[in-house]
Amino acid sequence: MILSHEVNGLLMRKYFIAFVLSLSGVGIVQGKSTDTLAYWRFEDGKPLTNLNNEPNAQPATGQTVSDVTGNNNRLRTFNTDVRRYPPDTSPTFSQRVGAIKLQKNISNNQSMHFTGMQDLYTFGGPLEKTKLKAFTLEVAVRIQSIGVTNDEFQVIVGKDGQPVKKMGNAPLQLTIAGRTEEDTVKHAPAIQIFDREGNFHNAASQTPLPKDAWVWLAAVCDGETLKLFVDRGKGYRMEANVDGIKGGLIESKGGWTIGRGMFRLAPGQWVQQGWIDEVRITSRALNVREFVGYKRSKQERDLDESQAERMSSDIEIRELVKDIADPCMIKAGDTFYISGTGAPNGFDAYSSKDLKNWKKHTGIFKKTKDSWGTHWFWAPSIIPNGEKFDLFYTSKGPIPHSGGRESMRICRAVGDSPLGPFKEVSSAIKDPLINIGLATIDIEGFVDDDGRRYIYYVLDYLDVGKSRILVAELGDDGRVIGESSFCMEPDLPWEGGNWVEAPSVIKHDGWYIMFYSGNPFFSNKYAVGYAVSRSPRGPWVKPPGNRILGEEIGMPGPGHAGLLKHSDGLYYFPFHALIGENARRATFMVGLELKPTGNQYGYRPVFTDIPTP
Repeated sequence: MILSHEVNGLLMRKYFIAFVLSLSGVGIVQGKSTDTLAYWRFEDGKPLTNLNNEPNAQPATGQTVSDVTGNNNRLRTFNTDVRRYPPDTSPTFSQRVGAIKLQKNISNNQSMHFTGMQDLYTFGGPLEKTKLKAFTLEVAVRIQSIGVTNDEFQVIVGKDGQPVKKMGNAPLQLTIAGRTEEDTVKHAPAIQIFDREGNFHNAASQTPLPKDAWVWLAAVCDGETLKLFVDRGKGYRMEANVDGIKGGLIESKGGWTIGRGMFRLAPGQWVQQGWIDEVRITSRALNVREFVGYKRSKQERDLDESQAERMSSDIEIRELVKDIADPCMIKAGDTFYISGTGAPNGFDAYSSKDLKNWKKHTGIFKKTKDSWGTHWFWAPSIIPNGEKFDLFYTSKGPIPHSGGRESMRICRAVGDSPLGPFKEVSSAIKDPLINIGLATIDIEGFVDDDGRRYIYYVLDYLDVGKSRILVAELGDDGRVIGESSFCMEPDLPWEGGNWVEAPSVIKHDGWYIMFYSGNPFFSNKYAVGYAVSRSPRGPWVKPPGNRILGEEIGMPGPGHAGLLKHSDGLYYFPFHALIGENARRATFMVGLELKPTGNQYGYRPVFTDIPTP
């Protein structure tokens, strides 16, 4: 939505676009950290020796692996008394680190080699007693025992425990599946936890790990969702995502294990053959750019200067509401409103005067028996029309004389306020606003300085093979004047080949700037780009490096952005991102500033902190 609006609110979670990362803030270097609870680097042993190379060492005096955070979460092995355990039950310090590269070029010289029935575990230390509502668990692994014939699971990192609630598994396991089951694929990684209420959750990748090759794994829990990121050598990708987590990890007594699982002091599920390195546990949900193994992608390295400037600082991203996608935001009087996709038979909305405390309003529009659309109510756009407000939206309904075929069309309703209640005008009942014989979606309104009103909408790719963004002018009666004009179609690699959608237009200093999304909305690669023009009807030009927001911010599929003006050249920038299963999305916001380019592209967008209301 392009009207004066701004949003904040529901400070349940905060994310940061960590474009330039201060590694010391997340505990990579020696020294205590409030975020990083434990970090084991395995640099403190003699190469090619077992962890405990003192033949008659007792548990109190045997060699341990240090925690480089300074938090004293040391690791030891069962091989602390050779009278009970043979020497080969201890993993070995190895110089095989392969392609592991750390941020800030921190040296990495050793890993730990496990060959079955070998392990490390904590004994005391603050980590065992820490309650984890949110956490990030990172590790680098190279597993040779991929493809083995047995069906045993191999636990990379685990949490032992005896929780209050009875369970049949350990509280936490970052594991490699030994067999294909309902929710797991053989040799694919998974993060499995019990939440605070004793519910089991399994975020399992569907792609097996490569044999004998280094990969990075990162399990991220924010207290409500559980995600698994995997870097197979080409950058981190989220490969599993489940929601419904209740309060984070269940409380339990017991240590953390590396190289095997453990439940109620009973060891099992060892890594049969492989290397483990750089194990880090953090007490918050990190974004991808904060991962210790994060590497800039080729796309990021090839950014032009304007794109590099957009990524030059840490920018806060604030979550607004969880049950709305395709956000439309508007300000009327002293009140801010947000609506979007979410309700099954119409639209809900939220209102706020301070951008922090939000009140939900259900059913600002509800379908009736006379409505043309019967389901799939998507992407509302609310714009003023005199003393009234027009609600434009997408829905699906029957196509006349088509033998029962249904399709998406754009419809219109009218209300007295941004909360409606919106009613379809008589001319719109049984007759969509835009009905050109093709599926149309994602309408967005724009009011020019002279008061003329325009709508931007999308011809869906399902009907035309390649989606297109069009523009039309609206009359005072809310109906389309004349013919629609072509704006753009997908023609850049990042757009995914067939998809451009979710247009939103602003005007600044005589320049029209359109923000749009590329790739399908359910994809992690859904992203936001922009184009510029000197006219609301185009032609529209996509500047070099026009992709401005994507999964590199640590949230998959950010897109369908709208803008709300704060002041001259400064805007609120709401968008949605994937947060759970079945393409579940939530709405977030960041600030955006327009800066002059001094060339034929007029202005470029640069992300900034959220403006103060």
